[in-house]
Amino acid sequence: MRSKDNLHSICNEERHVAKQVAGHVAKQVAGHVAKQVAGHVAKRRRGRTMNQEHGVTLIELMMVMVIMAIVLSISVPAFNSIGRGSDMRGAVSGVRSTLAQSRQWAITHREQTTFQCVRSMNSTNPDSYFVTNAFGLFLQATSTLPLSVRFQSDVGVTFKTDGSLASGPAAVDISLVSSNAPGKEIQITGLTGGIRVQ
Repeated sequence: MRSKDNLHSICNEERHVAKQVAGHVAKQVAGHVAKQVAGHVAKRRRGRTMNQEHGVTLIELMMVMVIMAIVLSISVPAFNSIGRGSDMRGAVSGVRSTLAQSRQWAITHREQTTFQCVRSMNSTNPDSYFVTNAFGLFLQATSTLPLSVRFQSDVGVTFKTDGSLASGPAAVDISLVSSNAPGKEIQITGLTGGIRVQ
């Protein structure tokens, strides 16, 4: 468990360092190109007479566009990872909440409930999860994960009428699609039915 935490910490540090380096390189390149353009513009303007018009040449305009393209190419991946991170947080929160509601229903209505997560067979359909009672009746509408988030496997978690699990401790693993980032694990203790996110 400790090595998993260390690996997670190292990955977070590496991502942070990579973002800092990319930002630093972008600033250096943009600053260097801007100085070159400014020097070029100053030289051209010093060589003009007073009755010539002052304006921006095509080369100067192209240099500004190149600088903007470099800055955009560095910043777009960072914005994509922000959106995927929010998908992951929302999915984990929704699954944890549904597990807690399933456990609460089992205790208050004195009937066994089962939380079931189902992996989709293809990447165009989202994974889903739902809760049923002992008779197989749905206790809530089926919920889905965002397409960028997947369950690691199909899992069924059954809560007894005292809130404990029928089959010992269980875990629901959720991860981002096509990402090396570590996923999240929702652990349910067997004896008490307590739910926590790792």
